[in-house]
Amino acid sequence: MYTLKWGCVGKMAGERVGIRALRGDLTSYLRRVQAGETLLVTSNEAVVAELRPAEGSMRPARQPGALAGRIGVSTEVWDTAQDLLDALMQAP
Repeated sequence: MYTLKWGCVGKMAGERVGIRALRGDLTSYLRRVQAGETLLVTSNEAVVAELRPAEGSMRPARQPGALAGRIGVSTEVWDTAQDLLDALMQAP
């Protein structure tokens, strides 16, 4: 199967999945697409759609400690928390 994409002719790549199978297990197929796979959706053996990750949807991996020293906690938070603790300790 060939497709015209961005002005270039190329062979369509991806695993084929029927519409019925796709509906029956949509969540797992979408997880595979989200992980980077391309799926070709078929109806009566003919490809009717291509499922692939959206452009720019891949988030970069988180880097532990990337925000170290850039995030602070207001001292007001601690004062309020102590006030609440005192009130709770006095409750019957």
